[in-house]
Amino acid sequence: MIKLKMLISLLFIGSLFIGCDKEDISEPQKVDSNLGVDLTPKKNVSRANYSASTWQELRACLYEIEKNNSGGVIEITADINSVSDYSINIPANTTISGGGTSYGVGGKTIAAPYLPRKCTLFLTNGEHVTIEGLIIKGPWTSAGSNWNFSGASGINFGPNANYGKVQNCDISGFPGAAISTTCSIGNEVYANKIHDNIALNVWKNSAGEIILDEGLGYGVMVSDAGYAYIHHNIFDNNRHAIAGGGDANNPGPQPSYDARYNEAWNTGGTQISHHFDMHGNNYNCDAGSRIRINNNNFYGPKVYYAVVIRGNPKEFAYVFSNTYSNISVARVKQMRESSNCTSPLVNVYYWK
Repeated sequence: MIKLKMLISLLFIGSLFIGCDKEDISEPQKVDSNLGVDLTPKKNVSRANYSASTWQELRACLYEIEKNNSGGVIEITADINSVSDYSINIPANTTISGGGTSYGVGGKTIAAPYLPRKCTLFLTNGEHVTIEGLIIKGPWTSAGSNWNFSGASGINFGPNANYGKVQNCDISGFPGAAISTTCSIGNEVYANKIHDNIALNVWKNSAGEIILDEGLGYGVMVSDAGYAYIHHNIFDNNRHAIAGGGDANNPGPQPSYDARYNEAWNTGGTQISHHFDMHGNNYNCDAGSRIRINNNNFYGPKVYYAVVIRGNPKEFAYVFSNTYSNISVARVKQMRESSNCTSPLVNVYYWK
């Protein structure tokens, strides 16, 4: 698997006054007993309130929070069109809220029409970052004949970005991945509509030649030793709604995810292989660590499989209590990713 590469740029200091009303926010204990992952926040967080109505104001708010190491809640008060072609960093203990309800309904829009290939709009490597109630539009839907947006991604939680949340958002137009995690644990993806991230994945190089890009187009991507809890989302028109995988070229740690009560559609009708995925690697049979897929609804048309596990989970993959409609080949498939995987296929448990 080819991992997404990220470009981190310096933040611009906006010349505006920001009013701050601080309040203490204490989050309750939260433990996922099913996978044994402790999601309990480690401390109370003192946060300041901000508002932003332009891209420059949003960047200035984030800079202020990072400078003061204070945490903060930023309310987006108007639709924002990003004028940038680079990533923006979100400090720890920060919430960006667009005011929307489930699936981003009624939320403010942040659009990134110029985000280039392999760049990620929002990056964070801090704990307790929340993005909520927003409509987030990537560059692909506005790219037209410009192929260079292939591989652009929406949100990435880095190795130290534990306990992050993306909730009540509508996210589309990112042919890399709408949401991705790298090694971090306790991240939650909840009540989002994640759609239209599938693309042709080709781009033009500096010589104007059209080059085939790696086939991405993921809704949620969980990498390396990361863990994500993905529930009550609507996925539509993604190459894979959920994908996971360790480093394809190293026999290292493997990711885990818990996917429940999601809907996976393919209303655009582009032929895809499968909705939920776990990659293997090139050295052995490892494909993920702990995978739980239950109470989801999988729909076609033009979908070969609902779930594909490309090797042996190090601990287990439980696939149960899902519904399947118009899946053309099989509901669940276990396969070998590499010719180096010669042992029997094990640790996938599937029942209706």
